[in-house]
This record gives sequence, structure tokens and C-alpha cells, in this order.
Amino acid sequence: MIVPLQPTRNTSLSEVPNMSMSSPLRSGWAVIGVTPWTAVSGPYALIEEPYPRPCARLRFPVQAGYRRRSPTPALQVPEDPTRSGTRGLTRASRSTSYLRFVGLSPSRTCAVDTDASSVANAPIFMSGMMRSGTSLLRKILGKHPAIFAGLETHWFSEEFQSRWDDPSAKRMRWTRELFDIDEHEWQELVSSASDANDFLARMMVYCAKRAGKSRWAEKTPDNIVHVKTIWDRWPASPILHMRRDPRDCFASWKHQKGASFEAFEAQWRAHERVLTQLTTDEGAKILQLEYEDLIENTASTLERVCIFIDEPFTHEMVRYEGDSTDLERVLRVTGKHSTTAEALARPIFSSSIGRWKRDLSTEEVSRIEALMPSRLMER
Repeated sequence: MIVPLQPTRNTSLSEVPNMSMSSPLRSGWAVIGVTPWTAVSGPYALIEEPYPRPCARLRFPVQAGYRRRSPTPALQVPEDPTRSGTRGLTRASRSTSYLRFVGLSPSRTCAVDTDASSVANAPIFMSGMMRSGTSLLRKILGKHPAIFAGLETHWFSEEFQSRWDDPSAKRMRWTRELFDIDEHEWQELVSSASDANDFLARMMVYCAKRAGKSRWAEKTPDNIVHVKTIWDRWPASPILHMRRDPRDCFASWKHQKGASFEAFEAQWRAHERVLTQLTTDEGAKILQLEYEDLIENTASTLERVCIFIDEPFTHEMVRYEGDSTDLERVLRVTGKHSTTAEALARPIFSSSIGRWKRDLSTEEVSRIEALMPSRLMER
């Protein structure tokens, strides 16, 4: 059985229907395509449990001699491929399986994992203080041909976690409409999920496939506070954590949200508490980025990001000219005008750097400088 997927740009899946598989491959699994693999020479065969229950994906190496356009001998997969250096394998790969390819074509598919065990397959999470540039990072990352990055889900909120299967819940209704999922598909996703986090994965997989992307990214500012939950579910997920001059961050926070310094301080302390308690291994899975670098050194900053998330760098990300899609959608769904989405409708601009000099009082500047002296000295 071939899983029908929308191919990505410059992708040819014309040879995929010519693939077949031989027993004793697990019942219900399907060959869906072949993809080049940047970290290890490929191509690699992708096998996925049929949608809407794509709980795992297997990636098996294909020897160069198997690339001829003719029936080939079955390829035996080692009982524990991880010991031979193969990356991107899930728990389902621990039993011996066999593959056979006919008319093999090295093309990239838009298969997406919900349970990935390597950085290159794992979903990406973005975090940072509100008004720190996380939304701009999300929009730019979403221009990558392999990455789907939708609006905030607030997946860790009490309403999402307790009412994820209730279509009448405001958070879930807004999420369905913001991600433009029709009611029938939404119910299919709900029915196939076991809990809120599983639902999040399935929903994002669905949206990524629909967009022809091979992985997904989620941006909600407080993701860093829930990083342990993220790594329990997606152990290899990279975290992109945005930082910004706290004086500028608070100036934007105060102007756009009308929030108090106490609320700003509470979020900052919550984020810092998590960051300071990370182990060395955990800290290695977080890339801390500066908003000012993203604005002033966009290309080099995005190159760092791509290396960290194990994706090839593309200049399409650098050429961000603004996008009003979020502005229109948020207003239509929530009835609220988003100043963040309004800013995202413009090309990258640097006028917000140093805004604290004109927007904050002397007392406010002193309070921030007393709260975050080490952070300011880094700049």
C-alpha cells in the first residue's frame, strides 16, 4: 500500500508506486519514497505506518548498487540498525524486516515523524520572552522548504491539555481555524490521538504534509518552561531560544500589551530558572539566539540555525519581505488585531533596536538593569 502524500517542490514521486515490499515487514506498513540524506550517504528508504496513525517512521540505508532500475534482491535490515551507525530509527525498527525496491528513484518525500529519534527528524520548538522576536524567527523558519511553522498553539495550556478533544473549547476552535483544518479532518485527528501531546503531533504532521513539508516547528513563548515535557515526548527536539535586550523587550511589551513590569519580571525569572537548571547534555539541545543578530546579521544567524537543526541552509529564508497572512487570519478567527502580525507583514526592520531610549522612563530602565545586569553586560 502506497501512502498518498503531496510532494514537496522539485520532488518527483513518480517512481514510488513501482516500489514493493516483501514479508516479514510489519503488517500495515508502506513504502512511501526515497530521500537523500545529508548526514550520511543515501538515498534512504522511508517506511511509515499509514495515515492517520503515523506513529513512527523507519529510515533504512540503501546501498548504491541497489539504485539500478530493475528488481533487486531484498535488503535485510539489521536487528538493531542503530549499532551500525544508522540515524533516524524509531523503536519499531528493532525487529528484523526486509525491503525490496523496483525502479528506485532518489527523491525526497514529505513524510513526517510524530516520534522522531534524531535531530534531523525531530520537531523544532521555539521559545523566548514575549516580544523578543520569536514570531519573526517562526515566519523566517517557515520559509524553509522542509519546515512547516504555524501560529502559536499554547499546547501546554490547561485548556489545550484538558479539552484537546472538545471541539467547542475556545482554544481548540481557534486552533482549528488558525491552522485552517476542516471539521471532518479535525475529528479524524482527534479520534486517532491518545492525549493532548499526541494530538499536537498528529495535527502538526497533518499540516506539514498538506504544505509539502518534511518536518514541523512550534513556537509558543513559554515552550522553554515546558522543555522537560518536550524532551519526554520528542527526546531529540532542538530548542531555538530567542533573547533580546531586556530593555527593548520590555519597551515593546509595555507598548503593545500594556503589561506591568511585575508580569514581565515573572516570565523572565521563569525562563531563567529553567535555563540555569539544565544539565550539560540538555543545554546542548538549546541554541540561544539574539534578536539583534537575527535583524542585523540575518544570513549568518540563519546558517547557525540550520546547522543546529540539521537542515540545509537556503537563501529563501534570508529574503523575508513580509507576510500579511497571519494578520488577516488572526483578526478573522479571534476578532483581535495583532500588532505582532502587523509587524510581520513588513520586511525585516531595525527601528525597534534601541527603542528603550525613547520609550522607557529612567525608573523603568533602572529596574531592568538591576534585574538583569549580567544579561546587559553580554551585549
